[in-house]
Amino acid sequence: MHLLKGSLGSGILAMPMAFMNAGLWLGLIATFAVGTLCTYCVHILVKCAHILCRRRKIPMMGFADVAEQAFLDGPPGLNRWSRFIRFMVNVLLVIDLIGCCCIYLVFVGTNVKAVLDEYMEEPLNIRVWIVIVTCTLLVMCLVRNLKYLTPFSMIANILMFV
Repeated sequence: MHLLKGSLGSGILAMPMAFMNAGLWLGLIATFAVGTLCTYCVHILVKCAHILCRRRKIPMMGFADVAEQAFLDGPPGLNRWSRFIRFMVNVLLVIDLIGCCCIYLVFVGTNVKAVLDEYMEEPLNIRVWIVIVTCTLLVMCLVRNLKYLTPFSMIANILMFV
């Protein structure tokens, strides 16, 4: 369930709107095309990581490590770019994750507002809800042992199933 939630995330809830805008057939074709492309790229990355780990006798590598080692093992003209590529991979990962987190916070804040506005006499601004969700998630991110988050994960799994 964690893999499913991590891979699909809240984006799965936006699929109906994506299909509404793209149409049924284009939406299906595009979904499978993007899914196939993403799967293929991850397969290439994992395969390269295995090869480079074997060559370097390293048990595991991160994204930036794989990129740096690939440039070091590649054509001699690209060797000097290895440190820069490592830096760029890390920068792009940070930008990607910040963007995902921002979208996630807006998505969750908007949905919490939509539900709780029905029960409040004076609805709060969406920005207030985003700050509340952000503070809650920051507190949860401070938990170092994941076993303490198990009850929350179980509730999330049940709600996702429902």
